[in-house]
Amino acid sequence: MNSSRILLIMAVAVVLAVGVVLCAQTAAGGTKLKTVIITAERNGQTVSVRSGDVVVVQLVAQPTAGYEWQLRPLNSKVVVLQGEPEVKPGTLIGAPATQLFHFKALAAGSVTLHFDYARPWEKNTPPAKTFEVTLQAE
Repeated sequence: MNSSRILLIMAVAVVLAVGVVLCAQTAAGGTKLKTVIITAERNGQTVSVRSGDVVVVQLVAQPTAGYEWQLRPLNSKVVVLQGEPEVKPGTLIGAPATQLFHFKALAAGSVTLHFDYARPWEKNTPPAKTFEVTLQAE
């Protein structure tokens, strides 16, 4: 085979692969799945998501002072935590950071995510803050 024919076959393969990925990311009814970003302003609220959506909870933390957001134990068939929480540091030394928790909506239903803002070593101290959001998955 000559090189131009190989390039054509590779281009067709890439186009087909992209099409398969896009089809796989489409939920029933033709609606594309999405990433839902939840911040502190949504505390105490209910957020609607679709099964298959990615949900990212972004909360500001002060890790240099020892504080971090901790997800209370989650036993749910509606969502699952994907990996460990991610920390995006602030731009200056000692500046607040952003903690990100990535979830995947698995099935229809409702679940409330509870977070405590505390120093992990202070076991008998109430959290400095709490955050909760209810996910309503379709």
